[in-house]
Amino acid sequence: MRAEAAAGLLRTGEAAIPALRHAVSHARPDKRPRCTGLLEQLTLTGTDGGPQQE
Repeated sequence: MRAEAAAGLLRTGEAAIPALRHAVSHARPDKRPRCTGLLEQLTLTGTDGGPQQE
């Protein structure tokens, strides 16, 4: 279920960034890496969560 939720957030793309930033600021320290990892994937790979095309 956790992987499916992460995949859904990545498919959502940029629209998920504000919610993930909020989640990071309120998450327990042991849960923050999961949120920050998703946030990094969204911000580094582009708007749709997939690899950027050049």
